[in-house]
Amino acid sequence: MTQDYPGNPYPNQPPGWAGAPGGQPPPPPLQQGWYGYPAGQPGYGPGGQWQPPYPPQNGRRRKPLIITLLASAAVLLVVGIVLVVALNTGGGTKTVGAGNAGEAVKAYLEALAKGDADAALAMGVAQPASKKFLTNDALKQQISEWPITKIEITEDSSKTEPGDMALVKVSANFGDHHSEGQLPVKKTEEGWKLSSATINVDTMSGILSSGPATSLSVLGKPLGQDTHLYVFPGYLDLKSTVPYIDVTAKPLLLESMLAGDIASTLTFDYAINDAGHKAVNTALETWIAGCLTAPETQYNCPKQRIDTPINRATAKVDGPIDLSGVTQTLIPMSMSVMTGGPARYHFTAQTTSGESASFTSDLLVSTSVNLAKDPPVVGPIR
Repeated sequence: MTQDYPGNPYPNQPPGWAGAPGGQPPPPPLQQGWYGYPAGQPGYGPGGQWQPPYPPQNGRRRKPLIITLLASAAVLLVVGIVLVVALNTGGGTKTVGAGNAGEAVKAYLEALAKGDADAALAMGVAQPASKKFLTNDALKQQISEWPITKIEITEDSSKTEPGDMALVKVSANFGDHHSEGQLPVKKTEEGWKLSSATINVDTMSGILSSGPATSLSVLGKPLGQDTHLYVFPGYLDLKSTVPYIDVTAKPLLLESMLAGDIASTLTFDYAINDAGHKAVNTALETWIAGCLTAPETQYNCPKQRIDTPINRATAKVDGPIDLSGVTQTLIPMSMSVMTGGPARYHFTAQTTSGESASFTSDLLVSTSVNLAKDPPVVGPIR
């Protein structure tokens, strides 16, 4: 007996035909594209069990996977290269030399002219022990006062003489100051570089811990007890932190770079300014008045001869003290002023008998005034 239903592809089969589980007729033949099977693919597996659609051939699944993995690896490789480049170039100055010694010197001065302290330092072999005055801010302060222009290489021994050392003659303008110098240059694995990109100066503060060098300021910062001063050539704004002293010094420009990293001695001139002269006279007036009333409280008071015995506690200077005959000389390598000469003044006091009297005194001054004190005072040489 046949199982009739519309579209039955297996007519005239007995009931419970073993071709389908439970006597159910099998589904119609699979058509092209049904679950991915090609046309005519059987719908049952061994033993008459219905098999779910199995994947296409292995090669067809793995090829896109391999392509995807290769593409991912390529992306990771590109990202890695970008990171390496970024780590080596981003946020820092690339340290490379130049093809010849002259190019190294020119690149160094161009970096200074742009205010790039890191790039300038990278062009030097020897590195400074301190970068206190070698920051971008300090360099910009230098070139804002004395811009670097007209850089010219006039001679480069690396072009004519073989070897790893060379001298480069170069000229440039630092503001209104024209400078010419010879700079030693070394050949390194990275190319040609200056022996030193900075000027190394011995401040002498290690020898004179209270000398005038310790009162200097450079580019607005106090030098203090620094034994060495490392600077780029150019404007330094060299001043004294003591308001009574003026400082003048020869500019440190290209001429100062011949020694490379070998330290040279800081030389400068300092002198008492008008405020200093007035402060010295004020210190002398205070000292003279103190020596009159209480000599035991003052530093090295001179002996005064007063014909009439007086009660010193009642003594008082009457009017200004004439110090026009007293000279002032700044003692070398110190912050003290040597004073010497006659001083004249008037004072009043009670005699030992109780009477009031007026006196005129001539005093020979010979003492030192310490300008490092504020205000300056008479005292030992410092």
